[in-house]
Amino acid sequence: CAFQLLGDPILTEHYAKGGFNAVLVDMQHGLFSENTAFDCLHRLEKFPNCFPMVRVSDNNPGLIQRALDAGALGVLAPMINNAEEAKELVRNCRYPPNGVRSWGPTRALASYNTTEANNTVKVIAMIETRDAIKNLDA
Repeated sequence: CAFQLLGDPILTEHYAKGGFNAVLVDMQHGLFSENTAFDCLHRLEKFPNCFPMVRVSDNNPGLIQRALDAGALGVLAPMINNAEEAKELVRNCRYPPNGVRSWGPTRALASYNTTEANNTVKVIAMIETRDAIKNLDA
């Protein structure tokens, strides 16, 4: 997996052409505007063997859902400290009845339906604090 920190969609394509099986567009620490980050995700549509992911800046449902609507098939969220925050993250990435993701006629639904999306989108919680480590068994 390539972690992309620089906001250049051509770089995204080079990662995919170079054989990476995933590109993670880093919206937490990367140098991206939201539009540029989403353009990077769009470029990966040409590379079906390269999994488009985004690291969001926090567990914000609006940003998470826009990133998924833009074509991300995986979400990595930082600073998840307990089971409730992890469950909230998953809910933000899933359509009802499994979650709270809002339906919209976007790029994401051009290739699959809500059931497929719920089964396809990968969700990864970053465990970064002492509290999170203490809460791993919860």
